[in-house]
Amino acid sequence: MRRALNRTGLLLVLLVTLVSPVLAGGDFTFKAGLGYEFISQEFFLDSLAQSGVDSLATITSLKTTYLDDIRGQLSFLYTSPGDRRLELGTTLEQTPDIFRLRFTSGFRPELGKLKIDWAGELDWRRAVGDSVAEGDSYVLGYGKARFMLPISGSTSLWWQLRSEIIRFDSVGDYSYDHNRFGGKLGLAWSMADLSSFAVDYFIGGRDVPDSSQLDYLDYGVEASYFGFKSRSTLDLYGRLEKKDYRRPAGQDDYIRVEVTGRHKVTVNDRIFLRHQLDVEALYFDQPDFVNRSYGRSRLVLQGGIQGAELSAAVGPHLELLSEARDELTAGEDYFEGGVRGNLDFFRSNLFGLLESTVGHRNIYSAAEFQSDFVFHRLNLVFDWRFWQVVSLNAMVSGEWEWHDDSQENSQLYLLSSWLTCRF
Repeated sequence: MRRALNRTGLLLVLLVTLVSPVLAGGDFTFKAGLGYEFISQEFFLDSLAQSGVDSLATITSLKTTYLDDIRGQLSFLYTSPGDRRLELGTTLEQTPDIFRLRFTSGFRPELGKLKIDWAGELDWRRAVGDSVAEGDSYVLGYGKARFMLPISGSTSLWWQLRSEIIRFDSVGDYSYDHNRFGGKLGLAWSMADLSSFAVDYFIGGRDVPDSSQLDYLDYGVEASYFGFKSRSTLDLYGRLEKKDYRRPAGQDDYIRVEVTGRHKVTVNDRIFLRHQLDVEALYFDQPDFVNRSYGRSRLVLQGGIQGAELSAAVGPHLELLSEARDELTAGEDYFEGGVRGNLDFFRSNLFGLLESTVGHRNIYSAAEFQSDFVFHRLNLVFDWRFWQVVSLNAMVSGEWEWHDDSQENSQLYLLSSWLTCRF
């Protein structure tokens, strides 16, 4: 492992040495970081019913830690002077089990009225730990190009092309080499009040050389609107997608509809109302035990207060899931109700978002290992630059479930953090 790291480190230094004279005159940013990631889930097994003893000592837990890694990172970013249209980046990352080398590029030229936005990435990962599994080592290449051409004062034609290629060192049940491809063609309209509307048709697919049954083609339409009206803002997004797998009799094929809406009304300088609606429906051509058609909707209604740096909002959270049923299996239908609170903090050197939702989920078709429960979901994101070139950012998530049947109680924790220094 040390030899591999030494060779890669030498390659990185050599690359920077050779490229620097060519890119002279641009802006260079170096960043060194130390990160920590942790994911753990815990289930509780209550033996009270078996022992007949009313004691917390009879409760045992089944705990699984999926990720517990410290990682180091060194990155380099070049930005062209003046117009800053060209970006080239290199990132070297190391964990106890994975070594990663990533190259990124961005290019935004203009050819007359035509604007181009190109992004590319080459990601090489190598498993170096004692427990190497299939799919841990691979090379991933990704590219995306977006073109924007004005055709009138307020209307623009745009199209996008993308591709992805991944090659694994060892092919397994869940690590097949594959290629992805796709494109979009759309129109965008800008309005006098800074509102905008866009619609596009997309098509894409996946090609798996070692298993043609995993090939698919997906296509559909998207539309989005962002508008300002007096003291309110409205953000709408809709997507209709059809996915076809290369399998007989329409197996795994489906149609999916997604609609998202966010609306905010400013009552006065400090008081605001905020609403969010998410609707999703998925219909399988040939439903089975695994692939079940369903409809899901979520509604959040909040009222809040805002200041120069701090805003807080609270209100009801509602969610409903309805799954298709057949003569053998009932759907996992549920209704969920609770209260969601949000706290947002903005300052020049500190940014933080806190979301907490407490509620109850009612399972309509209770079965073994499936019962009603009370839940608490907590999400925290923050970025703190506590010195001129040193910053700490983290994402923390936790979810707790307390069921009618205590054997189903569970906890889920997630932490991702980075301490970085720019120079």
